[in-house]
This record gives sequence, structure tokens and C-alpha cells, in this order.
Amino acid sequence: MFDKQDAAPVCECIMCGGEIYPGEIVWDTDEGAVHMDCCRAYINEHYMYSDSAAEDLMRLLRVPTRNAT
Repeated sequence: MFDKQDAAPVCECIMCGGEIYPGEIVWDTDEGAVHMDCCRAYINEHYMYSDSAAEDLMRLLRVPTRNAT
């Protein structure tokens, strides 16, 4: 991975407001980019239909999660 000090951010995460740099893996939504670490919060805020909706979707998309079983 490159040194973030060598590059300018290309956009901000719509969930946390943090900077996103070239080469970072993000989820591109209709509203903007989301850090992979912020995906669960985005899903919960926009698509929560059940207590396990975010975990189910992330597992389906094969996104690694800290709380996955």
C-alpha cells in the first residue's frame, strides 16, 4: 500500500466523513463512497429490515466482518 502522505484524498466517506485515498477499497453507493469499515453502519441506516440484515448482506457479498460467525 502507498503512503497516504504522498497522495491527496479523492473524496470523503459519506458515513464517517473520513478521507478516502486512491487505491482504498470502498463501497460505491448512489450517495457516495463508503469505507469498508463503515459498510455495516450504512446498511443499518439505509436497509435495516431485521436485526441481522447488515450481517446477512455483508456475508452474502463476502465482505469480511469482525462479528461474523
